Amino acid sequence: MSAAEAKATKVLRADARRNQDRIVEIAEELFTRHGKDVQMKQIAERAGVGVATVYRVFASKDAMVGAIAARRFERCLTAAEETLEKDGAAAALREFLRRLAAVFQGSGAELRSLLSELPADQRPTKQSDLVPRLVALHGTWTADGALRPALTVEDLRAVICGLTTSVACGLDADLATDVFQAGITA
Repeated sequence: MSAAEAKATKVLRADARRNQDRIVEIAEELFTRHGKDVQMKQIAERAGVGVATVYRVFASKDAMVGAIAARRFERCLTAAEETLEKDGAAAALREFLRRLAAVFQGSGAELRSLLSELPADQRPTKQSDLVPRLVALHGTWTADGALRPALTVEDLRAVICGLTTSVACGLDADLATDVFQAGITA
């Protein structure tokens, strides 16, 4: 478990949880626009908390970026889990791709750069949890004829990376979903 995830799983008072969520939300917005030049003081001011509160919640920018990455990854994992419960392979595939695209819509180059430079100890450790879900989704979608028969799980992962990068770079999420789904559909 990364340091950011360990801190996030600690039981917090309701007000502390709201502060933490607000800090992450504001940090994501500011890092998306301005990259690593954002100061903790700016985040604190926009979040309506003191700088000491920001540092109490996140010891560093890396820890804050790690929390952003963990939050995004959790949304991807939730999308996969909920999609596993859906009927109708083609519709489930589209919904899954749209939800992933929504997670990364408008991230911009600045935030993507920060996320890619994140030290290993600050990255979400649950990333391996997504693979078995993708394997299950791939199996269902292939059996139901929603995916091209030759498309492997690794191919599906590459498509997901392409989709999320495309929307992070500014491609409309609905258009990206349509294009990527058309490319992998049987």
